[in-house]
Amino acid sequence: MTDASEADLQRAWRAEYRETWRYTQVEFVKITRSFVAKQPIVGARWLEFRGILQSLAWFYVVGKAEDVDPLLKPGELKRHLESHRKKLRKAQRSVAAIMGNHYLAHEIRKAGSVAIDRDLRKLHGELEYFCHVLDKAEIESGEKDSKGGNRPDETLHEFVRGLYGIYLKIAAAPKQPNSWIAAGATESPGKPPGEFLAFLAACLYPLEKIERSPTSLFQLHRRALAIACVP
Repeated sequence: MTDASEADLQRAWRAEYRETWRYTQVEFVKITRSFVAKQPIVGARWLEFRGILQSLAWFYVVGKAEDVDPLLKPGELKRHLESHRKKLRKAQRSVAAIMGNHYLAHEIRKAGSVAIDRDLRKLHGELEYFCHVLDKAEIESGEKDSKGGNRPDETLHEFVRGLYGIYLKIAAAPKQPNSWIAAGATESPGKPPGEFLAFLAACLYPLEKIERSPTSLFQLHRRALAIACVP
């Protein structure tokens, strides 16, 4: 199977995934049990809450599928640029070898190119230009990779902010999590630590398939709100 067909299959899979993805019934029950609501989430409230949450999750799935092409892993762009630059340099050396070989130039003229000297000089110059462009692109891609960990995941942060807005509206006693709660301390007897963090974890796990610690969830929530405050 060629690289192109593999890429097409993966893109088709992602397109189908984002169109058909849904929380399962079991996952949705876990979500509703992760916090105490003002009113029981049954009947029409169940349908409304599920619809809102499903729409928010769908936007996350679509955003993640379009944000980054998983076929292009970190550092892979730089390797591709380097590979093509080397190929162009090799072609440039071949052109230079022809330019320096009168016998080869003569044979090419006989084949029909009477302006071989001019054409070779032009081609050599164009290859030099493209090599320079790839050199610059390779350097810039390396700089982006080195800063990749500092770039905000806006799709994820929008999802977290949306969930927090929903939680504030429907929770019986909504509280913003703090570092003390995130560390695992109990707010009060009978209540789980960091109610919003539990809600966030229940909503996020089916999407990421990653078990985040309370501290990780707290830091994610803090970053999402902090970035929203930046003009």
